[in-house]
Amino acid sequence: MSSPVEVPARTMADKLLAQYRTKRTDDLAESLALLVSLDPERVACSLVVGELLADCAHRVRQGQEDPLGDEIFSVFVRTEPGDPVEIDAVSAGCRAALRAIVAHLNGDLFDRDLQVSFAVGGSRHDMLRVIVQCVCWVVDLEAAEPGPVELSCHLG
Repeated sequence: MSSPVEVPARTMADKLLAQYRTKRTDDLAESLALLVSLDPERVACSLVVGELLADCAHRVRQGQEDPLGDEIFSVFVRTEPGDPVEIDAVSAGCRAALRAIVAHLNGDLFDRDLQVSFAVGGSRHDMLRVIVQCVCWVVDLEAAEPGPVELSCHLG
């Protein structure tokens, strides 16, 4: 298997998505472990997360009534029963990933890249959590009905 830092980010993102969709959990775990462990500078992880978040933004935009409209996007965090929660209750990496999606949707690519760097800036465990969360979001959004988007994530 090639080192993740040698594989293009789009290819690696697609590989992770395919492994998740087909429930090849052992392969997914191996790919994730390699990606996180062989990337001490977090360059490959940032690029892969950036690709996954771009996929999320693309799917959110596709689900809107007017995909080419001039909407302004924001995030509201709620518990499972629907009670509002402060965004700070979401883990730092996932919070940054959510902000990166919003920045991408709002056309602020500089802020998107900055938020992606924050998303992968924690411990290796935190970075792994963010990558898995992004993979889940892409797959969830593929199955989502058009309209307002709901993404799940772990608090704190």
